[in-house]
Amino acid sequence: MGIKDVRTIEVALPIQGRSRPYGINLVEVTTDEGIVGVGESRAQGLPFGVISELVDKNLKPLVVGCSPFDVEALYEKMYRHNQNVGQRGLLIMAISGVELALWDIIGKMVKQPVYNLVGGCVHRDIEAYASLGGFRTSAEAVKGAKHYVDMGFRAIKYHQEEIESSKLLRKEVGGGGQDHA
Repeated sequence: MGIKDVRTIEVALPIQGRSRPYGINLVEVTTDEGIVGVGESRAQGLPFGVISELVDKNLKPLVVGCSPFDVEALYEKMYRHNQNVGQRGLLIMAISGVELALWDIIGKMVKQPVYNLVGGCVHRDIEAYASLGGFRTSAEAVKGAKHYVDMGFRAIKYHQEEIESSKLLRKEVGGGGQDHA
């Protein structure tokens, strides 16, 4: 089995309180047997095309024709080939999208969830949290937080930096337990 194709799909997710949508890139790796693995990569705050260019023009030629089971070797190949580009940040985000897609292919081949392939389940349940966008005013942040509480979220990550905003959010929405910054 070999890797036949790699492509990126740009997805814009509207987030309450943000003027611009949150952008992610899905990375699809397709084998010559028709198995498709999907990974995720993002370059928060930068144009969509940045990750797509790195994957499509730089990483794809390095992995097409290779075995999707050679995850570690392919990671090293992508990493080392790009020493002049830089070995952190955007490059690692792009490589990670390909790597995740390779693990997805392997999981599909052996009919196992990926977490079993990389060490097994650590936690049976993980509480989801809502991540608020950066709001211009404390009142908007409170409104956004209440929206997510009404949806059933019991934990909220917020990005207000002023102490007064934090106090107002805690007063209006509540604290319900441990505080996490």
